[in-house]
Amino acid sequence: MLRFFYSLLIVSLFLGCSKKNEPIYTPSERVDPYKIYSEGLEAMKVNDYFFANKKFEEAELNFTDINLAAKSAIMSVFCLYGINFYSEALENLERYFKLYPADRYLMYGHYLEAIIYFEEISDEKRDLKPLIKSLDKINLFLKKYPNSEYALDLKFKKDLIRNQLAAKEMYVAKHYIQTQIANKRT
Repeated sequence: MLRFFYSLLIVSLFLGCSKKNEPIYTPSERVDPYKIYSEGLEAMKVNDYFFANKKFEEAELNFTDINLAAKSAIMSVFCLYGINFYSEALENLERYFKLYPADRYLMYGHYLEAIIYFEEISDEKRDLKPLIKSLDKINLFLKKYPNSEYALDLKFKKDLIRNQLAAKEMYVAKHYIQTQIANKRT
């Protein structure tokens, strides 16, 4: 037992005395976030949303002003929406809502969230979940911002969702009627 203790002590002394070559981090030169943001805007003008998204994300990290960082974040989300990366856009929106709860573009963020869920709707033969989720998000937006500039658009989309739900019910009813008819024939 004593021999084990001495060997453990010797090993710990050797390890403690060894010189560790840890990498030293030296931050790179500070970049101008305004330049990065303007590069993102230029990329958006030519519909290069993927590159613009990267620039807006980089600008957000470099801005010291929280308002400009929040604007960069919402622009990044819009770019992801523009290239149909809906799940990534929703993840970034969730992060945006947590980081910037009092931002002046918050209403637009909620509108963008409702639009993204609306865009994920497919025909009446598909899953019902995107329809319900989209309708919930639109209803939340209309309850919170009933007289906003985006409310009219979302009211129109809400009517389209109702039509889509009715088409889904008709599709299901038609399926059961055809099944009943087929069963009676046999």
